[in-house]
Amino acid sequence: MFVDREIRASPITEVDANIILDKLKSVEKKVKDNPHLHDDEILQLMKESYDKFYSMITQNRISLPVGVCHGDLTFSNILFNGNNYYLIDFLDSFIESPLMDIVKIRQDSAYRWSQLMYIHDFDHIRLKLICKKIDQEIDTYYRKYGWYRDYYRIMQLMNFLRILQYAKEKKVIDYLKEVIGGILHEI
Repeated sequence: MFVDREIRASPITEVDANIILDKLKSVEKKVKDNPHLHDDEILQLMKESYDKFYSMITQNRISLPVGVCHGDLTFSNILFNGNNYYLIDFLDSFIESPLMDIVKIRQDSAYRWSQLMYIHDFDHIRLKLICKKIDQEIDTYYRKYGWYRDYYRIMQLMNFLRILQYAKEKKVIDYLKEVIGGILHEI
């Protein structure tokens, strides 16, 4: 699997906590600057997020595999022709870690982000079942890594906060508030 190759090519590295806190501050500024995000619930989610990041990062040394990362490994960036998979739309990430690719793929498998963007009819129940099965397989497989168990949720929180900063549509904002609130509750 692609992510397994990334892990093998990415040595465990102690990540400077300031990289993560600086990214969070940048996201927080963009959220405040976005006129579509001026509500008390979002401000509260940002405060709770900052508190979670600050307590987790200052209490622990963050050791992650760092080196190789697709950067946007979502279902919409994986093409399948019946025989082969092709990855498209590579992006830089604030931390070049395979963990970020697991976060992005689970953005679709666990939280079904891409289906929110899809405007045509589809079988919601079937897709939900398929995504749930895929997500369980991904989560079970990567639980063998301590860095995954320790940092998946907090990095998924960062992922959705990074999406929130650009949100403009009510359905997207409502979805993100629900997801971010749920993740905060799990951490």
